[in-house]
Amino acid sequence: MNRIQNIIYNNIFYIALYCSITSIIFYIAALFSKTLPEKLLDVLSVFSVSTIDLTYFQLDFFTFSYYITDTGTITRSALTPLFIILFFIGTLLYSVSKKKEHRIFNFCFSLLFMASLTSIIDNTIGLILGREFYSYPLLAFYIFKSIIIVFISFVYLQKCYQQKQLVLLEGEGVRVFLNNSGDVSVLKHERASKWQRFVHYIIDSFLIIMLFSKYTFFMPRAFMIELTAMFGDRFYGFILYFIASTIYYVLFETLFKTTPGKYLMNTSVINYKEGKISFGQIVARTLSRRIPFEAFSFFGAVGLHDRLSSTTVAKQQSDKTYENGAKFILALFGLFVLLIAIMNFSNIF
Repeated sequence: MNRIQNIIYNNIFYIALYCSITSIIFYIAALFSKTLPEKLLDVLSVFSVSTIDLTYFQLDFFTFSYYITDTGTITRSALTPLFIILFFIGTLLYSVSKKKEHRIFNFCFSLLFMASLTSIIDNTIGLILGREFYSYPLLAFYIFKSIIIVFISFVYLQKCYQQKQLVLLEGEGVRVFLNNSGDVSVLKHERASKWQRFVHYIIDSFLIIMLFSKYTFFMPRAFMIELTAMFGDRFYGFILYFIASTIYYVLFETLFKTTPGKYLMNTSVINYKEGKISFGQIVARTLSRRIPFEAFSFFGAVGLHDRLSSTTVAKQQSDKTYENGAKFILALFGLFVLLIAIMNFSNIF
């Protein structure tokens, strides 16, 4: 098993390059799916590895429309092609920097991991419940592909976690009071800044909705009606978000001690005390986020879900040569997403 993991890690650039290029080809072909033979699309889908589909509550804010002769106007999500292009650029940056600048690269693999995992669960449940599909053998093959992607992503991200290097503080460190009883911990690594924590929150919240919202449309109608009856129209959405965000944070911070938002900021969760972070601490971090107005506690010295779980978020070392280039690319893509939302907002209203 170690040999397989080492092969994956040492060849992750070629794997990512294949994934991104085949995804670009398949996405372009899918744009003209109404005019291309179905068999050609089936063949391309077999060779295309990426299974990610970013749908933000199927709203028109993050979509684009195009016209095909004799078919009419077709509307698609604009976030999916942006991700594929970002994955391709992040892969090239990872290679050019000789694996030193990997925040975009890791971010894309973390999304592939979660999207493929949810795809496996959704398709498996569909098979069990007898949901109608175009082709059951093809569906089984898609599930198999998703399992491979989950395994590759897991191996790579785990290796990254094992090899991470944190930014050390000068001197003896910083004394941090964890609670009112006077317990003190000495932190020897540089903590993420308040603006970085804010960016974590915005990105992760956005991604939770993107990754999970698509599957709310496939939930049994009886379940949705029962949920609405119990909590009302205004609150059942919050219940779904609570479930999705709990899965998201517990899964990522347990397996990789970070989240996709933290990958972009090059930070990770660490223990205030000596030793590795326990699963109980991760659960405490996650549930503490449900306390009303907890997010505002980070305007203080120590945030509430850090204090209650005896954990914090620390900066990882980065190569300054390529860091500004990565930040520029991320800012550019963020601007694209914002412009798409603004343009669609003006068209809708």
